[in-house]
Amino acid sequence: MPIVNFISAPFYLFDETDTIDKVDAEHLVPLTRAVIRIVHATHGVTPAAWRGPHRAG
Repeated sequence: MPIVNFISAPFYLFDETDTIDKVDAEHLVPLTRAVIRIVHATHGVTPAAWRGPHRAG
């Protein structure tokens, strides 16, 4: 799922050019709150529920 990469930060983002000056500090709090809402909203959701009734298991 793409959102998992968003939350966990894909490994390819971490290299020698990934330095602290690249951090968008202004958006850290809103992004953190969004991740918390996503995690809470998906807690306990089964894979079948993610697929929905229109897709085969």
